Parts: sequence; structure tokens; C-alpha cells
Amino acid sequence: MNMQTIKIQTVAINVTNIIQGVDLIVYENNEAALLIGDSLVEFKWSEEAEKIFNEIDVCEPIELLAVLATTIN
Repeated sequence: MNMQTIKIQTVAINVTNIIQGVDLIVYENNEAALLIGDSLVEFKWSEEAEKIFNEIDVCEPIELLAVLATTIN
């Protein structure tokens, strides 16, 4: 009988519902994605992105687009 060693890694994933049908997914405070319906928009998670999403109720749409445009994968 041959035995194999498998390394298992724990990954922290935070999911925040922004509005119905739109979720923010943050992986290890490094990578992120917006799940919009069945579409996934991946981007780098940064201090600027965190600030925008923390203030999502009052931020201007152009601010959100600017963060996504500069950090999209």
C-alpha cells in the first residue's frame, strides 16, 4: 500500500452581500471578486478598495469604477 502526503491550506474567505444579486468576495485580504449574478469580476484587494467598499453606500460610482479599473486581474 502506497501512502501519499497531502498538504492542506486554510484560506480565509469573506463574503459580503452588497445588494440583492451582488456579493463581494475577499480571499485572504489579497484578492477579491464581485459576483454579479453569474458573472465574476476579479480584482486585487487593496486599502483603497477596502475604503471604497466600506463606504459603498455613499461613494460615487466613478470611484468604484476607478478602483476596479486599476486593480482588475
